Amino acid sequence: TYGTFCREQMLDFKTARECFEKCVQKEPDNVMFRLSLASLLINDLRMYKTGKEHLLVADRLQPYNKKTKAALRRLEKKKFREDKGPRKGFLTRFAKQKF
Repeated sequence: TYGTFCREQMLDFKTARECFEKCVQKEPDNVMFRLSLASLLINDLRMYKTGKEHLLVADRLQPYNKKTKAALRRLEKKKFREDKGPRKGFLTRFAKQKF
């Protein structure tokens, strides 16, 4: 839809976030909207806590969904720890590269 277009083609993450949030408000039980919003928040906007909340809600709605379980595992393992924030080196890996 338009949110995906804004994210993929125009790289307009703010508009994409607004579109996905409106979709989640209209259909709060739709897991795919929540997964799309969580993916946008985590990967593009670096809003880990908000993204994790949407993943947890999606996991409660469909506990058998493998994509949600994998996303939660990946978030905990590679990117974010609740007690300490982003993992060391995760946000600074590009700053160390010389161009």
